[in-house]
Amino acid sequence: MGCGHPGFRDDGQTTASPGTYQFVGGKATWDALKQGTLSVQDCDGDGKSDPWTLIDSRARFQDLIVTRNPPRRVLGLAPIRSTLQEFRPGDPAADPGAAPLIQSVPTLSEMSLGALNVLGGNPKGFFLMIEGGAIDWACHANRKGRMIEETLAFKDAIEAVTRWVQYNSNWNETLVIVVADHETGLLWGPTAGRFNPVVGRGVGHVPAMTFNSDYHTNQLVQFFAKGPRPVGLWLRQIPKKQDPRRGEYLDNTDLGRLLIGLVNGSLDPAAAPPAKAKSKI
Repeated sequence: MGCGHPGFRDDGQTTASPGTYQFVGGKATWDALKQGTLSVQDCDGDGKSDPWTLIDSRARFQDLIVTRNPPRRVLGLAPIRSTLQEFRPGDPAADPGAAPLIQSVPTLSEMSLGALNVLGGNPKGFFLMIEGGAIDWACHANRKGRMIEETLAFKDAIEAVTRWVQYNSNWNETLVIVVADHETGLLWGPTAGRFNPVVGRGVGHVPAMTFNSDYHTNQLVQFFAKGPRPVGLWLRQIPKKQDPRRGEYLDNTDLGRLLIGLVNGSLDPAAAPPAKAKSKI
């Protein structure tokens, strides 16, 4: 699921001159997908081909959340060109909410819940990655208002996933990790220099802050995880590196190896972690 619909512009309106097909596999693939003739393979091992189901309207994304027998293979394409909302018309430097959202575009929460409904019926379990990718784009452009909007949309998606786990699974069998791949923009408070905190200006007002870069930085990001307790025990066994100001931190490549181990079965979250000296974390 994502953006890149060749038939829509960044304002959510259809276009008579289709844009790039690079995000849908090329024009031939797109045409076959729309016509239902795209050649596919068996994705679930039952010996039958599993054709793609194309979903490219908000109403159909919303239907996907509640359908009792969702299709096995879905390509969800939001009816928008570049991003869900970050590139929509309006003053990009304005406060969050100043420009009305495009109502024909699904929210990240709706896309997430639709994906969970498709994948959640697999008795073997599933892996789902959800990215609030336009947070990064807004920070590259130093757009405070759009950055806040995209962060709130990501927060809403996290809350939607949490509710799904509570009603459709449980925290003993489902692991949810929330983390950023990097920081962008070197965002700090309004005064010169680093390590100055962002200053609140009251409810309904954008905090006082300053971007000090328009690219990725090595600033540490937060990491959150909730799920089976043994996974936390395994995490505590990973050797930590030392930051001179903030202390111990986890290298993101170690987190990747942990996830790969959980997915491919080489790491059993129910098993006891290896014996090691007691961690400070």
